[in-house]
Amino acid sequence: MKATCVLVLMVSMITVTEAVSAAIVTNNLVLSLDAGNAGNGVGVLGSGNAWINQSGSATNHDATLVGTADWAGTGTALDPFVVQFRSTPGAGTASGYATVVGSTPGSDLDLSTSFTYEVWAKIVGSGSGSSYWGGADGGTLMSHSSYSPEGNGSISYNPTAHNGAGPGLYDAGGSGGANFPNSTGPLTDGLMHHIVLSRAGGGINDTAWYLDGVLQSTFQSSSSPTDDTNGPYPFTIGARTKWFTTFDTGANADIAQVRVYSAALTADEVQQNFNSGLTSVPEPEAVTLMAFGLIGLLVITILPRKRVSIKAN
Repeated sequence: MKATCVLVLMVSMITVTEAVSAAIVTNNLVLSLDAGNAGNGVGVLGSGNAWINQSGSATNHDATLVGTADWAGTGTALDPFVVQFRSTPGAGTASGYATVVGSTPGSDLDLSTSFTYEVWAKIVGSGSGSSYWGGADGGTLMSHSSYSPEGNGSISYNPTAHNGAGPGLYDAGGSGGANFPNSTGPLTDGLMHHIVLSRAGGGINDTAWYLDGVLQSTFQSSSSPTDDTNGPYPFTIGARTKWFTTFDTGANADIAQVRVYSAALTADEVQQNFNSGLTSVPEPEAVTLMAFGLIGLLVITILPRKRVSIKAN
């Protein structure tokens, strides 16, 4: 009996999902605050009142949480690490905010004609508003301005109206602000959004605003470059300073990340930052591994044929 063994080698495809975050744009990055990387390591919720700047700037631009501003979140997709700002709606003054140090004349936060403001935020409700800012329920997500003639812009919001306009997100400059066209969506859906204001500087349609990586519109910005002739304006998060003494338009929002660039980001760069997601909740990336294994051994046994002779009678 002869036996033939046929070895069958099977290839098993195993897909492993591992957490991978795409890199953000780092050129011209001045300020980078991340609630999931606040000084205790990536993917770790901040603690205390220090929010460490991760931009690599030679100037100290760390932020300090003030008042009721506090850390929250578990680092999941549905509950990312954030700083919660919970100013009382209609109160007029902010009960919680964060200030950034190093906002001095000549520093890299003393912005010129071009800049980009970027924030990952979820608007929870009406802000504290201000008697100096149109609407009683406005809030500010991030700002480098003061209530004085040379104040420059902010990313702010108002659920009802702002200086005669409807509800929406606003580029709130010293002249009172201009609303981002078609900007009411992020105010009502209760979701985390990536909001970008990018100003190329100085002309008609010089400013673009993006929502979740997509260009929404271009328009004439009411913002002007920072002018510190009356002293340094503190860069603020979750509120806006009023003549360096008090803070108003306090936000009712969860803020996960804040970035400032000293140049206008391109549409591709904005998309790149949006695709990077939140550091504390990296986007999953499928990695396929080839695992070679012996699945089985097929033994084929060939029996010898038996010859039968038929004899004629």
